[in-house]
Amino acid sequence: MITIVGILLGLICIMAGYLLHGGQIGIFIEAWTEYIVIIGGAFGIFLAGNGITVLKMTIAAVLALLKPSPYTKEEFLKLLVMLYQIFSVARRDGLLAMEEHVENPEKSPILGKNKTFVHDHHAAHFFCDTMKVIMSGGVTPHDLSDMMEIDLENMHKEEHVVPDAIQNAADA
Repeated sequence: MITIVGILLGLICIMAGYLLHGGQIGIFIEAWTEYIVIIGGAFGIFLAGNGITVLKMTIAAVLALLKPSPYTKEEFLKLLVMLYQIFSVARRDGLLAMEEHVENPEKSPILGKNKTFVHDHHAAHFFCDTMKVIMSGGVTPHDLSDMMEIDLENMHKEEHVVPDAIQNAADA
């Protein structure tokens, strides 16, 4: 919502500044064909350079911008409680007791209670995959740290596909 308000405020300020400086608003209306050329050309370059998959990802990302962040203070507290509970199971019953929770987090009595965590596939997969590696044993803390760093870098690259595609179209 704040994104839409920001865009509208920006457009209103640009128009007001233009009018106050002596410009005529009719020029913007007369130049509608130029808008078609610019916007259509940018869309065509974007589609040709990235394909339909990135277009779908871009639409999903733009729609996600309009939603509020699911991570509030209360959600962070729920995540901390969830981590405490899952690590208490590991401390009390051993690492293998966590297997039922990390294999299927949606059905887990601990992880499944936190819907924000379960629906955030990046966070859920990262946590569960890391716990599976820990449960398998044989991985030194240094190697685990490196594996987690590589996983985070891959997620970071995936998240930058859409912004990079938009930047490339804007540059063109």
